[in-house]
Amino acid sequence: MGIIKTNDNFVHPEGKIQLLNGKVLDCYPLEQPKAKMDNELKLDVTGTYMSVGKPKPVAAPISDEQKKKRKRLFLNNAFLFFQHRDRIMSDSRMFLCPIPIQSGLAYTGTSGFQRPTLGVYLEWWLNCESATIGKKDDLQWLVYRIAGSPLSGSNRCGIVNSEGKTDSRSLSGSFASIWSSFMRINNRYDEAKSLYQAYTLEDVINIMGREGLTTVNLALINEAFRNNGWVLKHIFMRGNRYEKGNDVVTYYSGQFKLNGKNVSNEFIFDMLHIVIG
Repeated sequence: MGIIKTNDNFVHPEGKIQLLNGKVLDCYPLEQPKAKMDNELKLDVTGTYMSVGKPKPVAAPISDEQKKKRKRLFLNNAFLFFQHRDRIMSDSRMFLCPIPIQSGLAYTGTSGFQRPTLGVYLEWWLNCESATIGKKDDLQWLVYRIAGSPLSGSNRCGIVNSEGKTDSRSLSGSFASIWSSFMRINNRYDEAKSLYQAYTLEDVINIMGREGLTTVNLALINEAFRNNGWVLKHIFMRGNRYEKGNDVVTYYSGQFKLNGKNVSNEFIFDMLHIVIG
């Protein structure tokens, strides 16, 4: 199998982070820096992951209610974040926003996967072909959790669609390239996670809303269309298409259209009897 590289040991400019695309973002130091964690890939010594059977994806379940809420917030809006990735990847505090999802491998446990951020996920989805499922203009699933064996390649990874629905799937292709690429990107920003300020997911959603970036909950919208007799025909990376008789509604890049003409969110909400607020 050869040597699998999980850390590039990249040195960022002082007070900044440099993204994979070369873009440099100013950072905002924490008043009290966090302790730098050891996130290097190593064998698990607890025995929790020393199994060649079904892979154990996480070291412990999330019990904190706020973490559970933020995990669901991330999954419900994963496609929204991917749609507005340019905005998120222009602000280090958005980029470093922590995501409470823990991946893990047999034998090595959670090492290399600890404290992932919103920006880490965006760069991984952009740079690892197997991290997304579907065609470029018809993206169906995003991989959000990695679980499997680094030796056999057997895996069962968590995936999420534009409605926030989750499932698990054995990913095709080289499993080593899937988990090692996530680790390389995640480890690239380990020091930055300890030194610099980061927004919460709630902060990111609120900022996007204030800037007019759509925060339409597609899970709610899809349910409302179904309840009103519409059929969801296609799911795209940036929106969906609904049909009812001869009428067609599309939602793409934050814009609703009815039979090819732009209509406001409020028009659609009123048509579907959705009450906001």
